[in-house]
Amino acid sequence: MAGDWIKVEENMPDKPEVYIMAARLGIDPDSVSGKLLRIWAWASRNCNADGVTSVTVKPHLDRVTAVTGFTDAMVEAGWLVVDGVSLRFPNFDRHCSQTAKDRANTNRRVSRHRTNRNGSSVTNETVQPLQKPL
Repeated sequence: MAGDWIKVEENMPDKPEVYIMAARLGIDPDSVSGKLLRIWAWASRNCNADGVTSVTVKPHLDRVTAVTGFTDAMVEAGWLVVDGVSLRFPNFDRHCSQTAKDRANTNRRVSRHRTNRNGSSVTNETVQPLQKPL
């Protein structure tokens, strides 16, 4: 669906968890970052609001990334929890839930409104220099 998105922190490729996963899997951190994006996009489409999915077969998520053991590495890094018959993505509500997306969109809209309002009032006025008295 056009317009779907997930939140990603700009420092994600340099997080210790990414380096832990890269070392465990024998792939570079940039590959781990890209594959995490694929997993989190999948989770955004397939998890309920609290980040739980009934997909219990970890190899399915390994197929999403095309890396055997990727989900085990996510568990080791703390980014995935095997919870009995389901998988849970910690902090899902903060980053990937519809509420988080709505909150981010509202913040972006408010910021754009403030920039437009303040920017136009500042850039459209010309201030004349003060004249020295004679």
